[in-house]
Amino acid sequence: MTSRWSASTTFAPAPYRRHRRHYERGDHDWVVLNTAATLAELGDDAAPDRFGPAVLGRLGAALARRQQFGAARLELSRSCAALATSVSARELGDGEFIRLQLVEVLLAMGRFGEARQMAEPMLSARHHAASRMGAARALAALHLAGGDPTGAHAWLDEAAARAAGLGGDLGLALVHADRAVVVAGSGRLHEAVTMGAEVLTRLDRAGSGTRSTSMALTQASVTATAVALAAAHAGDIGAASVLLAEADRRAVLGHRPADEASRDVVRSAVLRLASQPPGGLAERAGRVLGAVGAQPAQATAVREQAMIAEASGRHASAVVLARHATTMFARLGMVTERRRTDALVAELGPADEDDG
Repeated sequence: MTSRWSASTTFAPAPYRRHRRHYERGDHDWVVLNTAATLAELGDDAAPDRFGPAVLGRLGAALARRQQFGAARLELSRSCAALATSVSARELGDGEFIRLQLVEVLLAMGRFGEARQMAEPMLSARHHAASRMGAARALAALHLAGGDPTGAHAWLDEAAARAAGLGGDLGLALVHADRAVVVAGSGRLHEAVTMGAEVLTRLDRAGSGTRSTSMALTQASVTATAVALAAAHAGDIGAASVLLAEADRRAVLGHRPADEASRDVVRSAVLRLASQPPGGLAERAGRVLGAVGAQPAQATAVREQAMIAEASGRHASAVVLARHATTMFARLGMVTERRRTDALVAELGPADEDDG
């Protein structure tokens, strides 16, 4: 698939072309640090009806890659709002790739209603097959969060159909990765672990020697982390440890604080299951996830803190933390995770012990 970012815009001003060139080379640090200066250099050409929306879209995408979700949402939303009526549309069309990036950010933030509103229109046949695949994957994630794994699988079937039309192995490998996460979230751990191993192989092969190598490795790491967490929840320290090691090995991109913190939550759970001190990993992870706006992952970190507190004899703290986690999951509408955390709250009972 040819990226809309690289479409010909020989008429564009030099600062705009320089900004685009840095983004296409993957120099996201430069984009984040120099977008304000680029807009200033563009002057009138930075207006919403000129080149501003594309510049902001690249900034938002760079921030999303660095998992600064709140800032990314702001810039991507500004870009989407103005893009269609701007000169930038000559290069980026209606901005479906920017819109899809925004959907991914909204999912990470737990803003599921907004994500649905953005994703559903992208299922239209007028959109590129890759965008339709991405929208279907997003809707699968929404159904899983809402406690509907059957609906999630149905949307992944749709995503797989779109991926098959793209050619190559990467799209289908990405959908298979999503399916492993759905299976893990459904409590079918043995099947999920088997699928997780298959996903790692498929993504390694699909990304090998291509421009998508880092994308494939990142998805492999994220998937391994999710299945490892499910294994830890089930008390399978062996599977959790192996998958965590695979996730660490494929974490090739820097500036991914949410991914790093999510792996630390799994690391904490593995240490807890092994009756070893986690050293504040879950607490630090929760702070990081809160700072970048990743509320679903933050709630998971808070739940892990509750289990650590209970394991270390701080029962009252464990109850307070578990209740806080279930409130967070309820507010987000994450049905399955709320049920899992409600069960923990019930198991802990009342906060009637002195933590001393």
